[in-house]
Amino acid sequence: MKQTTKTFIIAFLAMIMTCATAAAQSTMTSSTTLWSGEYNVTGNVTIDSEVSLSGDATVNLAEGATLTVNGMIKGFDKKGNHYALTINGSGTMNVTGSKNGTGILRIFSSLTINGGMVNITNNGDINSWPIYMGGVNIPIVLNGGTLHTTVIPQTSVHFDYSKITLAGGT
Repeated sequence: MKQTTKTFIIAFLAMIMTCATAAAQSTMTSSTTLWSGEYNVTGNVTIDSEVSLSGDATVNLAEGATLTVNGMIKGFDKKGNHYALTINGSGTMNVTGSKNGTGILRIFSSLTINGGMVNITNNGDINSWPIYMGGVNIPIVLNGGTLHTTVIPQTSVHFDYSKITLAGGT
């Protein structure tokens, strides 16, 4: 095979891989309520409903961007499969809800925060759990960024977890 043919094939394969990577990332919108794959938040986005994962999901928060979810984020599907949520970047993610006793970030295979400001506010009436992982060996990993939780005063507050790793951030 001639060198120019090899060079062309390598360049063609590199182009296909670049296109596949770009296609795998989606821009988050106000109607993105079923998450799987990688999402970029580049501005201010508000989702006024519950969000469910249908696969492992990564949310990239651009500097100055804010993602607000006015509802719970569930890390599992109707079949009982549990998925991982990873949060990257330097923007802000606000999660609020009023599901009594269920937690606002709920039952992932893992929750990893690598950057950004993650604010969790539960305004339920009873047993407001900001993060409910419920299970054995389910990791919550804080590598960077800030995790802040707030609940109204008359509720109980706790993290139900099996393993928290603080490797950075606050």
